[in-house]
Amino acid sequence: MVILDEAHRFIPRGTLDGQKEAIRDLLVEASRETRKYGIGWLLVSQTLASLHQEVVSQLRVLLVGYGLNTGSELQALRELSGGDQRAVSIYQRFPDPHAALEPSYREYNFMLLGPISPLAFSGQPLFLSAFTDPHSFLFANGLEGGSSEPA
Repeated sequence: MVILDEAHRFIPRGTLDGQKEAIRDLLVEASRETRKYGIGWLLVSQTLASLHQEVVSQLRVLLVGYGLNTGSELQALRELSGGDQRAVSIYQRFPDPHAALEPSYREYNFMLLGPISPLAFSGQPLFLSAFTDPHSFLFANGLEGGSSEPA
């Protein structure tokens, strides 16, 4: 597994000069050539539109969290979702996790694209919510007040 945090720094779109371009081109080529050897790539970035398009096209599974709601970021998300306006509309309704009154009430929403979704055969994304508080999880799933022990 190759993990690149702040991936937009290493594999940006656009033109670069000298050594930066050589490094980026090496990573782009490696992302194309290493899948056949079972090497996975985990790219972590705060932006989508700034990543090199060739590398993004090599990704099989994408987890997209809150924050890509404007401009080129939103356009890149539309392209990844195959122009599915309904999916983009659901994504745009994700609440900002940091807008919660207390940290324990934060809800982190994600749009999943690719074969991780049980709907992958149809090209439909999967949406999920992650909670910081177990009671929020129980409430959101209609399990509040139920026993956590197996029946």
